[in-house]
Amino acid sequence: MPRLTYAKYFFCCILSCVVVVAFAQASEDCTEWDDLYLNNLAQAWPDNTIENAGRPLPWNPKGGERLTVLQIGDSHIQGDISVCATRSYLVQQFNITPPARGFVFPYGVVRTNEPLDVRSTGSNRKGWSPTLSTKIRTPQALGLASSAIEAKNAKSTLNLRFHPERGNTALPNQVSILYAPSENVPMPLLNGTEPATIDTTRGVATFQFAEPPSKLDLTLRRNASNESPFRLFGFVFDNEASPLMYHAAGLNGADVNSFLRNTALPLELEILDPKMIIVSLGTNDAYNLNFDPLQFANNLRTLVQQIRSSCPKAFIILTTPNDHLLRNKELNPRVDAASEVIRNVAMEQEVGLWDFNRIMGGSGSIYSWNNYGLTAKDCLHLSPQGYRLQGKLLGVALYRYLTNNKRGKK
Repeated sequence: MPRLTYAKYFFCCILSCVVVVAFAQASEDCTEWDDLYLNNLAQAWPDNTIENAGRPLPWNPKGGERLTVLQIGDSHIQGDISVCATRSYLVQQFNITPPARGFVFPYGVVRTNEPLDVRSTGSNRKGWSPTLSTKIRTPQALGLASSAIEAKNAKSTLNLRFHPERGNTALPNQVSILYAPSENVPMPLLNGTEPATIDTTRGVATFQFAEPPSKLDLTLRRNASNESPFRLFGFVFDNEASPLMYHAAGLNGADVNSFLRNTALPLELEILDPKMIIVSLGTNDAYNLNFDPLQFANNLRTLVQQIRSSCPKAFIILTTPNDHLLRNKELNPRVDAASEVIRNVAMEQEVGLWDFNRIMGGSGSIYSWNNYGLTAKDCLHLSPQGYRLQGKLLGVALYRYLTNNKRGKK
């Protein structure tokens, strides 16, 4: 692979220091950083590993084994840009067939941002009633993204369109609908066909397609006059060709409590049965002026224990939030405290840690990332290129973990 230029390698090293020196404004044009360069940059980035890793997962993609990964989090995950970069990096490095999209919540029906490779619409905007854990304070059953939409009547429909070329994913030949379990809800249909199998006790309806569809239309068929409302948790898109399945479930504004309020989370985790679960939370917890490190630790510990109870064999990884500004003005002093709590809980609970806050450069590094065009205007979120770099960095760390390769290269 081409070597990094000295200036760009120096940028990489400086950002990884504990104290970050601000660079000259716009000294590099990051729009020129293509996929190959981002791979090189992420592979050369110092000290980028999964800490507390223990033994690598026994995964051999060439031997037909499947690795199922689930990453849950906030807006950084909902947009899927960083997740797409991570997924793409693993596909490239392991030289495997791209997977289908995995878990998807129809964010478009809720009229919020969704991944580039899946688009969802409702034929009747009044046909679905959304429930987001960030808007409620009482626990209730929601999907993996701590969100749900409920059909107001049997005429409610939902349309999905796939654009796999935008996300390095493949079209699915198997689709599962996740919904609130009940024997009295309307029968879900996809493109007018009934599910091949349906489990009313867990709320899973699975469809098989001989020819992978590029679009899907969800309709409901009434079975009785006394039916319960149909509460949709999301979809799982799969194809059998890839040994990797990388699910992503994020929600704008989510904190740890957003997932603790989801009473259906344990069952949804059991249904997916991932071998690796990455928890990317903490940004919104730290953004709260009433942030309490002790309470945050208790909440995060509870979430880890809940995940472990549902998926006892899964390897759990906690990630720390990126450095950021408050109201685009001053550094958020609570980011370091939240990151320290996450590190301590990871050690205490004996789970993995990907310390992105440290890896990106620690307190003040958001200024350097901003100078290189890697942040959004609010200096809280990253720019698309910044998220791609973040995703590549996680991809390298995961590849090192999965292959026990310290350099992260083949």
